[in-house]
Amino acid sequence: MTTPHPHAVREDAEHRTIHDCRLLLRAAAADDVPAVEALHARCSPHTLYRRYHAPVHGAPRMLLKHFLTGHSDYFVVTTPSSQTIALGEFAPATRGQQPQLALMVEDAWQRRGIGTWLTRRILHTAARARLRTVYADVLGENAPALQHFRGFGGVVESWEQGTAQLSIPVPEQEIPLQDHDGPMAQPAAAT
Repeated sequence: MTTPHPHAVREDAEHRTIHDCRLLLRAAAADDVPAVEALHARCSPHTLYRRYHAPVHGAPRMLLKHFLTGHSDYFVVTTPSSQTIALGEFAPATRGQQPQLALMVEDAWQRRGIGTWLTRRILHTAARARLRTVYADVLGENAPALQHFRGFGGVVESWEQGTAQLSIPVPEQEIPLQDHDGPMAQPAAAT
């Protein structure tokens, strides 16, 4: 039995062309750890702080442990050269914890619809798990992320030490994952 190449196109993969670059969104595997570490090394301290709510240098050990043990569902977005440029996490509910989602997009790739693409994929995964709500913790000063999740119907449930916990409804009907390389559809504007 042969082991597939870690960056081979997998059954769950989705393609999208953004700014003339053909990107791939797929489930992550343990073989992706070096690429995820490299993503963290390329991200600015500001982006890392917004993702982890604390100053970090590189990929946190707990992330790598969860990555290797399958504690959460991770998704990566890669370029044609297999460079990982974004990471999405869906942590299913565990004892005392609500289902969570988290995103991180490399600085140079932000505001191009990649976070929207990852969020749709995570909500699709949550719908398949028959969840009604997922949660995201967002720093109060991170207006783009707050607006992003509000666009998916997210509502601030609580504030704690400058961090908003948003509840994001999981659509009952599976949301479309791809738009067939057409323009990126944006989530509904917050009202």
